[in-house]
Amino acid sequence: MSNKQYSIALTVTYVPYILSELPSNLMLKAVGPNLMLPTMLTLWGIVTALQGIVNSYPGLLACRFFIGLLEGGVFPGLFLSPEEKAYVKEKLLEDTHKEEEVFSWKEVIEAFKLPQLWLLGMAFFFAATILFGLAYFSPSIIQGLGYTAADAQLMSVPPYAVACVVALVASFISDRYRCRGIVCIVSVLFCAIGFAMFLGSQSKRVQYGSLFFSATGAYMAAPTQATWNANNASPQTRRATVIAMGFILANSGGIVATWLLGSLSPAPRLL
Repeated sequence: MSNKQYSIALTVTYVPYILSELPSNLMLKAVGPNLMLPTMLTLWGIVTALQGIVNSYPGLLACRFFIGLLEGGVFPGLFLSPEEKAYVKEKLLEDTHKEEEVFSWKEVIEAFKLPQLWLLGMAFFFAATILFGLAYFSPSIIQGLGYTAADAQLMSVPPYAVACVVALVASFISDRYRCRGIVCIVSVLFCAIGFAMFLGSQSKRVQYGSLFFSATGAYMAAPTQATWNANNASPQTRRATVIAMGFILANSGGIVATWLLGSLSPAPRLL
């Protein structure tokens, strides 16, 4: 498979993913998560398993299309447990006394008028471009430094292990001290340090070490931005629209990443 074919296969996933997010999130309120989410998750798992037995490029594209279509509505629609829901409701009552609302197209339209939707959406877009680019191409980047394919797969694990720990700590801090903007700024600085190390050094060890900074920055930003986005919209229908749009813009960044770090940027410098 060529670099161009690989980029196309990744892009085919994102197009239905993006298109299904908003309608799926709105349908979830009408149909009910008890029916929609298990169905989507089951079909998603079946198609993902079938991807392992395809032996042709058109078959791979078909699998990637349906994976994106089914996966698109899952993450924006994930819901809380009864205990978590009770806790959230208790906290929300401190700020508002509104009753449960019904779906309204007016609130959907109002959501698109929110400046924070587009400002945070752009942050989502660029952060996701980095995140998905590293997620898909880290093994290729490491292999381009001169390591074998097997070693590259193993060496791609430590940067993400560190990123996981830092992301959890950063999420706790941003929630505990309500400093989501500061955490997002710090995540950008981590990414900038990582990319500067990668581009400014000829040492393979330094270039590999740069992934610890760039991966940490990318994964540190994601949960903070997602929470910040949800916090900035109310009532429920408006919030559901804003959440879905955030994921749509983020996955649009994923499409850009598949081409910027795929067929358009030759290894090992990826410029």
